[in-house]
Amino acid sequence: MYYLKRDKLSEILKEFDPKDTADGSYYNAVLQNLFFATLNKAVTEREFAKLVDKRDIKTRYRYAEMFTISEEEVLNLFRPIPFLNGGLFECLDKEESTDGIKYHLDGFSRSDKRFPNGNFKHRAFIPNAVFFGDDKNEGLIPLLERYNFTVEENVPNEVQVALDPELLGNVFENLLGAFNPETQESARKQSGSFYTPKEIVAYMVDESLIAYLNNVLSDLDEETVRQLFEQEDLPESLVNDHNLCEKIAATLRCVKILDPACGSGAFPMGILNRMVEVLEKLDAKNKASHHDLKLHLIEECIYGVDIQTIAAQISKLRFFISLIVEQEAMDLSKPVENYGVLTLPNLETKFVAANTLIGMKKKKEGDFVNSLFTDPRIDETKQELMEVRKEHFYAKSAYKKKELREKDAKLRAELSKLLQDNDEFAPEDAIQFSQWNPYDQNASSPFFDPEWMFGLSKENGGLNSADDGYFDIVIGNPPYVDSETMIRSGQEVFRKYLKENYSYAEGNWDLFIVFIELAKKLTKINSIFSYIIPNKLISAKYGTKARSDLKRNDIIEIRDYSRLNVFTSADVYPVTFVIKKSNNPSDISPKFTIMNDIKSPQFSNNIGDVTLITDNSWDICFYNTDVFNLLMKLRTNNNVLKNLGSKVLGAATVNEAYLIKDKLKDSSYLPTSFKLINTGTIDSFISLWGIKKTQYIKGQYNTPVINKEEVKLINETRFTQSSNPKIIIAGMSSTIEAFLDVKGEYLAGKSTSIITDTIENLKVYLAILNSKVVHFYVNQIYNSLKMAGGYLNITPEIIKNIPIPLEYKNSKLIDIVNLIISNDSPSYYIEELNKVTFKLYNLTYEEVKIIDVDFSLSKQEYNEFEI
Repeated sequence: MYYLKRDKLSEILKEFDPKDTADGSYYNAVLQNLFFATLNKAVTEREFAKLVDKRDIKTRYRYAEMFTISEEEVLNLFRPIPFLNGGLFECLDKEESTDGIKYHLDGFSRSDKRFPNGNFKHRAFIPNAVFFGDDKNEGLIPLLERYNFTVEENVPNEVQVALDPELLGNVFENLLGAFNPETQESARKQSGSFYTPKEIVAYMVDESLIAYLNNVLSDLDEETVRQLFEQEDLPESLVNDHNLCEKIAATLRCVKILDPACGSGAFPMGILNRMVEVLEKLDAKNKASHHDLKLHLIEECIYGVDIQTIAAQISKLRFFISLIVEQEAMDLSKPVENYGVLTLPNLETKFVAANTLIGMKKKKEGDFVNSLFTDPRIDETKQELMEVRKEHFYAKSAYKKKELREKDAKLRAELSKLLQDNDEFAPEDAIQFSQWNPYDQNASSPFFDPEWMFGLSKENGGLNSADDGYFDIVIGNPPYVDSETMIRSGQEVFRKYLKENYSYAEGNWDLFIVFIELAKKLTKINSIFSYIIPNKLISAKYGTKARSDLKRNDIIEIRDYSRLNVFTSADVYPVTFVIKKSNNPSDISPKFTIMNDIKSPQFSNNIGDVTLITDNSWDICFYNTDVFNLLMKLRTNNNVLKNLGSKVLGAATVNEAYLIKDKLKDSSYLPTSFKLINTGTIDSFISLWGIKKTQYIKGQYNTPVINKEEVKLINETRFTQSSNPKIIIAGMSSTIEAFLDVKGEYLAGKSTSIITDTIENLKVYLAILNSKVVHFYVNQIYNSLKMAGGYLNITPEIIKNIPIPLEYKNSKLIDIVNLIISNDSPSYYIEELNKVTFKLYNLTYEEVKIIDVDFSLSKQEYNEFEI
C-alpha cells in the first residue's frame, strides 16, 4: 500500500522521518485520517474539518498542516479507498468531565496545546518509530511485511502459507495479558480466557448443528444429516429432493445461536463459515450469493457477548472481513456507487460487551418481548425501539446513524420510565435499561438480557416460559477462573451474587460451572448447548450439582482432550460436551470419547443405562468395556469406608497450620512432643520422618517436632487425635500412600488425611489403602482431577468413598500387615497382600490382569489360591 511505503510518505508529509520518536505525523495525518475520515465516510462526502470547536464531527479530515500537499490533493490521495461503514472505523474518543470541564481522551483532535513536557493535551500521539522502527527496534510495518496475508479464514482441513484472520484470536489472547490493568480497558485480569483451536471449534459447531437438525426435522434421518456435514457433495438421498433441501435450508436460516463468552469470535466465525458451506450445498439453483448468505446469517442467526469490549470489537472485525472477502472487484469509475463495494452492516446489536452472568430482575414472571403489559404504550415503545435497531443494522451515513442513535436513546428513556411506572421492574433495573447504550463501543454493560439487547423472545412466550430459553444453540469456551483467583482479585461481591442466583455454584466452584448453568437457561427446550471446559467438571466435588442436573438431559457426547496440549499457554486439561436440554431424556446413549489427537478419537464408550453414571464422578465412563465393568463391580459390589464407622478427617485447618508452624522446632524427638509429618515424608506402610526432609509452609526441616502441650493449646481435639492410633495418608501423590501410627507419636501436617478406629480395623484399612486394587480404582475414578505429573490431591472425600470388601475383616490380611511393618524388605509380603486383596474383592483372573499386567501367578495358580 502507498500508505506503508516510507519513501512515498516523505513526498506528502512535512519533514517526515520514519525513525523519529518525537514526531507522530504518520499516525495522525495518515492512519487517523484513513480510518476515521475515509473508511468511515462515503466517497463523495469527504472533506476537511473547518471549525476548530467542532470536535463532535469525527468523520472529517484533520492535520492539513502536516502535509506538503494541498487539502484537495490529500482528498484525491484517499479518494480510491471505498467507504466500508460497519462501526469498525468510528473514532472512539472519550469525553470525561472534571470540575465542569470536558476533556477528550485519545482524541482525533486538531488542538495543538501541549503539556510542559511537550506532549499533546488532547491529541493522540504514537511516534513514527513505532511503525517503521529505529536503530534498535524493527517497527510494526517491517514486521508485517515479512508475512503474506489473506482475508479468507482457513478451515481445519486446509492450510495456506499465509496469516488468516484466525490470527486475530491468537493476538487477542496475548493482548488480554499485555494491556495495562490499571486502565481497566483490556486486561485479562485473571479472566481465564483462552483461544480454542479451530479443529475443536469445527467439531463442536458440526455436532451442535447436526443435533439441532436431528431434533427439529423429525422426517430426516440422522445418517443423512451427518453426510450433509461430512461429505463434500450433497448426500445422494437429497440430490433429487429439492423440497427437503429447501426445508433443511429454511431450518438453518432461522436458527438462533449464541456464544455467551465470544472472545475473538472463534465460534461465531466457525458457525458462519460452516452454515454457508452447508447452505451452498443445499441451494442447487445457486440463488443466493455468499455475501447475501453471510449477511442473512449475521443479521438473523448469530449473536455474541463478552464482558471485554476489545473482544466484541475483534469479533465484529472478523465478521467484517468475512463480508469483505465476498466483494466483487472495485470499479473506480463509480465513486457515487462506492466503486461497487457493498458497505458493511452495523453489528452493535449483534456482538455486545456485557456481563453475561448478571441478568435483569423482573418483578413479574414473563417475557419482556412477548408479554402483554397493562400499559399498551410499553409494547408500542418497545416495538418502535426494536425497529430502530433493525434499521440501524443497515444504516450507512454518519448522519443517519446519528439520527437513529439519538432516537434509540430517547426511546430507551421513555421505556425505562414506563416500566418503572408499570411496576414491571425494580427502579434501579429500569434505569439500567436506559443507561445501556449499544453504540458505545468503549463501555461494557453490567448486565445481559437477550430480550432487551437482541430483541429475542422465549420459545413459548408469556407466563409459561420461565423454564425455556431464547436460543437453539448456545456454544463457546467460557472463562476458567477458580474461587481463589476470584477472591484474590476482589470479586467477592460478584461471587456472592452468582452463588445466590445459580444453583450449580456450590463449594469452591470455578466460574465455568456457572456458565454451564447459564447455557442451559438460555437454551430452548429440546435445543443444544456445547462448551469446551476444564475436565474438572468430570470429578470435582464442586461439579456434583452440575453433573446431577446435566444427567437429567440428553448427553450426546463428552470428549476428553485432557491428554493433549490443547491450550499451549494454559495449564488446563479440557473436555467438550454436546448436550440437548430436555425435560424428559430420550433413549440416547451418552457417548464418552477419549481423543487420540486433536481431531481423531482413540475410542468411545456408549453408556446404555444413564443411571450407571453417578454424580460423584464421570471418569468411569471414559474407559473401554472391560475397565468400565471392573470399576462398576468395585463400586457396586462392596461397601465404602465412610459407612463402616471410621472417622476420616482432614489433618489441620489453614489457621491451625500456621499456628503449628510458629511452634515447630527442628529437634530430637522426645515423648513430650509429636513428630510432625507431611506429604513427602509418607510412603506406603512407612514413615520417612527423619530420613527425608519435611517441607511445611515454605519451611524445610530434618526432624520437625512440636511440644504436645502447645498442640493442646492450639486445638484440643487435634491433640487427642494425634495421641491415638491412626492412619496418616499423604495429600498430594500419584497414588495413595499411607502408614500406621500405632503409638500416637505423629501430628499430621496440613496436606494430609487421617483415619481413626481400632488397631485391628486400622491394619485392615492400611492393607486395602496400599493395595493395587485401590491404587487402580482411585487413579481411574479420579483421573480428571490429576495435575501435572499425574499427581492427585487425595482428599478426605476420596478416602471416604473408597470401596471396602464386604468381608474385609480378614486375619490373614492383618498378619501380612504386621510382617510388612516389621520387615526391612517387605516386597514379598506386599505381593502376598495384593493376592489376598484381589480375592477379597472377588476378582477374576482377567480382572486382576487389568489391574496388574505383570501379575506373577498363572490363572490356575490364582484360582487355587485361598484366603
